[in-house]
Amino acid sequence: ENERTFSSRFHAFVNHNNVAGIMDELALAEKDIMQNVNAKMVFFDLSLKLIMLLKSANKWQLALAKLSYLQRFSIFYDFLFTIFSKLSLTL
Repeated sequence: ENERTFSSRFHAFVNHNNVAGIMDELALAEKDIMQNVNAKMVFFDLSLKLIMLLKSANKWQLALAKLSYLQRFSIFYDFLFTIFSKLSLTL
């Protein structure tokens, strides 16, 4: 249920313009973690790069117009939590 809610709210932020970049950054972060790079540094770098990629999406601005600041923060926090939990499960 939580994943369905998350995906229904977040699908507007990921599109064909940024999905390849997101996948590349996730792969790079996973590789860095496997090579024992400091995890805090990797996740911080990944967060900044994901923010840049998500802001570059065309649908991003349309969706943001409909959401309050707290809703945007909640969606991004859910996204990061999901990504980080999946990365930590693969370690």
